Amino acid sequence: MRPERGSQIFLNITRSKAKMYEYDVPERDHITVDIEPSKLFGLTIGLLGDYSAQTNSESPNQEYLQELINGLQFAAHFFDSYMQSRLKQELDPYLILLGSASYYLCGLPGSSRILARQLKDDHLDLQCLGLERFLLWLLQWNPLAYSNGTAQVYKPFVTNISNSLVKFYRNNEDTEALFENSKDLLRKAYDVGTPRQLLIADTI
Repeated sequence: MRPERGSQIFLNITRSKAKMYEYDVPERDHITVDIEPSKLFGLTIGLLGDYSAQTNSESPNQEYLQELINGLQFAAHFFDSYMQSRLKQELDPYLILLGSASYYLCGLPGSSRILARQLKDDHLDLQCLGLERFLLWLLQWNPLAYSNGTAQVYKPFVTNISNSLVKFYRNNEDTEALFENSKDLLRKAYDVGTPRQLLIADTI
């Protein structure tokens, strides 16, 4: 899955609209957007899913991963530009979360954090049984163990990841445990999760 020429045109129009607000261009002078950029959401979400799944595979294809990283940059810029363009007054928190994750995974943690800070974890409910709040905690990053809760089906896995991650950052230890705990969560999501839960688990 990759952005084609038509998708790039949609992105450029969306970014142009966002820039007009950024530079305080009067709305009467704005470009007319006669297409629906939100049609790109399926592509951009798919790019994130493809990258996460490939990264988590037993033998990731490095050449394909690099191609997907380029796609992730496209996805992240689209999520951000769509929000700034005000084409929709209130952007779905799900898309903000995925945009933040896309920025992080393609190596732009600063932009990722700007998006993540727009979400409040105690109000975030995307029908993912708490996985969405855990992903947001990872993106906002607080070096204290995660405590906001997940449904029982995922709770032990999230607790294990959180504890091993804190140990890793504090003492540079528990690296193997961190990856094993992450794989355990992923296996559980593949076993019992909805498609959205699986995407969030893969991204975690």
